[in-house]
Amino acid sequence: MLTHVRLAVSEAGPKDGGLVVMEGSAPLFEKFFKEFPPDRTKGPLAALHYDFYPFQDEELKWYEARGCKIVKVCAEPGDLVLWDSRQMHYAVYPETDLIRTVIYTCYTPAAWISPEDLEKKKEIFHKWEATTHWPHINIHSHGKHMIDGKLDPLEKPEMTDKLEKLAGLKPY
Repeated sequence: MLTHVRLAVSEAGPKDGGLVVMEGSAPLFEKFFKEFPPDRTKGPLAALHYDFYPFQDEELKWYEARGCKIVKVCAEPGDLVLWDSRQMHYAVYPETDLIRTVIYTCYTPAAWISPEDLEKKKEIFHKWEATTHWPHINIHSHGKHMIDGKLDPLEKPEMTDKLEKLAGLKPY
């Protein structure tokens, strides 16, 4: 199972931006992607991989027709939210001025990554670039983190054995 974890650092009420999930959708994952495979010909926000899929209204209706319900996840600072990544989920824009602050992580068994993908992951990590949501497949760079079109001046952490294990670069 691919598990997403979200730690709320700020309030996430019903009108604040944040996570929306479709209750009951995880068991429909394979069936959905047989009917709606990623298609890079559908415009600038088209799905390129299974780890990011921009849902359209008709696809939400597909889930609703199968009994799934949209749930806006509300959380307080310190709340930990875990979900199976096969569950249809997306983020909504806020209707308030509150700045949403969360920490996301994603886990799969280390044994699932191929030696080739592990090498790609190491290369991207050592360039301080971002990858996809999935830690074991579809490993490709999303580039360096930018703020207002400029390279983010984040201070780099000390490269330690523990950091490389936490990043999934070394066995633990």
